[in-house]
Amino acid sequence: MTEVRGCYIHSGCSAAQKAVAALSAEGVLTIRALDGSALMSGQPTDYRFADVIPGMAVDLLIADGALFTPDDASYRWPSLSVAQRLLERLESRWLMALLALIIIPLFIWWLVQRGIPAAADATVQWLPQQVGEELGQQTLVILDKTYLQPTALEQELQQSVRQRWQFMLSELQLPADDFQLHFRATALGANAFALADGSVIVTDALVQLMADSPDVLTAVLLHEIGHVVHQHNLKGVARGAATTLLYSMVLGDVEGGGELLLGAGIGLTQSAYSRDMEREADGYAHRQLQRLGLSAELFAEAMERLQLSRVEEGPTEQVEGFASHLQNYLSSHPQSQRRIDAARQAASNDLSGPANIEADPSVIRAIEGPDATLVEVDDEFDDM
Repeated sequence: MTEVRGCYIHSGCSAAQKAVAALSAEGVLTIRALDGSALMSGQPTDYRFADVIPGMAVDLLIADGALFTPDDASYRWPSLSVAQRLLERLESRWLMALLALIIIPLFIWWLVQRGIPAAADATVQWLPQQVGEELGQQTLVILDKTYLQPTALEQELQQSVRQRWQFMLSELQLPADDFQLHFRATALGANAFALADGSVIVTDALVQLMADSPDVLTAVLLHEIGHVVHQHNLKGVARGAATTLLYSMVLGDVEGGGELLLGAGIGLTQSAYSRDMEREADGYAHRQLQRLGLSAELFAEAMERLQLSRVEEGPTEQVEGFASHLQNYLSSHPQSQRRIDAARQAASNDLSGPANIEADPSVIRAIEGPDATLVEVDDEFDDM
């Protein structure tokens, strides 16, 4: 039987009195006043120990709301769990605290960079198809009400692009029902993006920019199809939700400035995720261009044309040194020159060489073979 002197605070009020707590080997607890009168008695299920904090007394929390605090702050109840004793031992050592300061941030970094993307991407595979369809349809409705206007392209030009689109899907053995091509006018200039339901939106300015070289436009369309095939929209949503949950758990219930920091942290993380998805979609376009008998050089040309069109719209300030690295981190896309270089590197490894889809489709079929299948490596609202 262990007896401990302390202070007993009654349930439902602030009245306190000196008392003695007795704890038997079987866990039976008895608390009595100094005059011997009984204050409470209970089994192990009627009480629990508070968290163990180095340098502070461990309270007994009674089920009815009463509280017993030992006078001796260093006293530890014999019935404390191994986990509670181990945690106190770790927290009371400076070396462990210093290691925690290093290990915990590294663990959070690993979660953000590797753990969350892997878990979120795995979750996406189990989502019903209706989720992607609804997300894509609702996104397009919102965009049509805000940033996009009906296309002003001539019907003949639209039909030409659609014919190439259908031919491309057929040659790559992609289900035509899973992908839809839309034309829209917008003040955003030459651009293209994919939605979660398989919709690929190209702007009038983009089609006009590449009207003299349809194969270059094909490279852009393949990039957007890559976003759909790899489910980048849904993965982006899942990663964003998981990252928000992680930051909320780390920062707790935040308000005002805390919410600003939380939003900024999530935004920076999402930018990093977006760059990875862009590179993945680029790689998809490189490989599928080769399957069509075309060269990845076409993607490099597409990027150069887009880059030039944006320079003509208005030059952006060039920065150097640390500011350049910061600008690169904040960007949601890899640097254009790196993407161009990667495409040219892929083209140098391309044994098929450049060709033209419309020149001789039988050549493509001969290269691919009658039993060719699409090899999927594995969508986020994205633009070129």
